[in-house]
Amino acid sequence: MENERTTLYQQLPDDLYKTLRPCEPLREIPADRVVQEANYTTWNQVKDQK
Repeated sequence: MENERTTLYQQLPDDLYKTLRPCEPLREIPADRVVQEANYTTWNQVKDQK
């Protein structure tokens, strides 16, 4: 099982290279864009809450 995970991990850069494509950056935020909620906390936020 460990060998399979290692093989999968090593395959990721090649998969990305084959599938990623350049794109144009957004010049403005679309009006219908959904606000994404933050679902993580940084270490600095955690330690400040103590």
